[in-house]
Amino acid sequence: MKYVRLCLTSLLVFMLLIPMLTTKANACSCVPSPPVEEAYEQYGAIFSGKVINVSKSKSFLQSHFSDVEVLFEVTSSWKGIEQSQVKVFTAIDSASCGINFSLQQDYLVYAHLDADNKLVSSICSPTKSMGSAQDDIATLNSIQQPTTADNLEQINLDNPLSNINYVALGILIIISVFILTFIKKKKN
Repeated sequence: MKYVRLCLTSLLVFMLLIPMLTTKANACSCVPSPPVEEAYEQYGAIFSGKVINVSKSKSFLQSHFSDVEVLFEVTSSWKGIEQSQVKVFTAIDSASCGINFSLQQDYLVYAHLDADNKLVSSICSPTKSMGSAQDDIATLNSIQQPTTADNLEQINLDNPLSNINYVALGILIIISVFILTFIKKKKN
């Protein structure tokens, strides 16, 4: 018993010391953004829009690599966006190359599709606030006239009822458990 206690104490002390023994990790580092003409070819989606919702991951094991889901109301699209609202994902902080999008702010967004078919943007992309995007917009307009909000498919991705299936499934499971418990007690 003393041996087990000694082992557990040693393990606990070792686990507490590990963070002090690690070396510094490198933060996000990016190559300079390409000219707008090259960025147009490199990115699958380029649009301007206003941030209408920011949802951080609710995972218990949240890390620097957790996603932040950003919902945009699209005002213009130069490439890859055909809906009035679009979700873009970014890392949770700038150390992981995430963009700190602010609610109700307008941005020019350059995004690409990841392996899960999600639109992703990072601080390594030329994404910027609309206040500093005028040169990019002029160049983009010379490459491709944008599709404006009036001509985009009108959808609402910020609908709280969109999760109704999950709520209904949860209620159904709870009711099923109660019914099965009741039937089992009645048999005994």
